[in-house]
Amino acid sequence: MSTLDGVMMHRPLGRVLRLLIGSATATSVDAVVLLTLVWVLRVPVTIATVLGCLCGGAVNFALTRAWVFGSRDRAWVAQAVRYFVVVVGGGALVSGAAVAALTALGLPLFVAKAGAIATTMVSWTYPMSARVVFAAPVASRPPPQSSLAM
Repeated sequence: MSTLDGVMMHRPLGRVLRLLIGSATATSVDAVVLLTLVWVLRVPVTIATVLGCLCGGAVNFALTRAWVFGSRDRAWVAQAVRYFVVVVGGGALVSGAAVAALTALGLPLFVAKAGAIATTMVSWTYPMSARVVFAAPVASRPPPQSSLAM
């Protein structure tokens, strides 16, 4: 059982903390790439936004795979496909619905976006990453422990 700065690696709270740190890092990469491309290299905003998102997404996938879920197997391509479809695609839908609902309630867009990020992280990104994207294959999971003592 390993630790990281006193946080147990296998505990869900430690995973969520690492997920938040990884997501903040990925968001920072996204923003730096976007701003550098637009302000320094004069790349059009639409192209710069897509490239920033791709760079941030790649950082987030790598950190989530290795640091949050400790995945070391060779199935990274399959995980990347699941990540893109489930976390990015599904997360965009969940986040979009949350922003629409929160702005319809009269919240300012910035507040609605912040609420959508939190909602999406808790209700979609983490659960789907744990259960679908980075879940151990069924064959490699340990058999369930019986709760009945004989």
